[in-house]
Amino acid sequence: MKKILLIILAILVVLIIVSWIWYAVIDHKAENKVCTMEMKQCPDSSYVGRTGPNCKFAECPELLRNCVDKCGDGTCQEIVCSAVGCPCAETKITCPQDCEQ
Repeated sequence: MKKILLIILAILVVLIIVSWIWYAVIDHKAENKVCTMEMKQCPDSSYVGRTGPNCKFAECPELLRNCVDKCGDGTCQEIVCSAVGCPCAETKITCPQDCEQ
């Protein structure tokens, strides 16, 4: 009878230890993850950070194009008007071939 009680007690101790390891290490690993504070500059000059369980960069917002894309014309259009039909603003990121100088 004592052997059976010792075996049951040993099984309970092992189950408690395995449960604690699973709860402390495996189960909470994803929810306690902290992403780095890196930022990525989007083509519209806004910034996005890392997010989600895999710490991937968030999607950049879509560009609303009311302007005319003149990238590649040889002139860096840094200062532009905001009316419909004006050239789109260019930066080293959005148009490196015109704005590298």
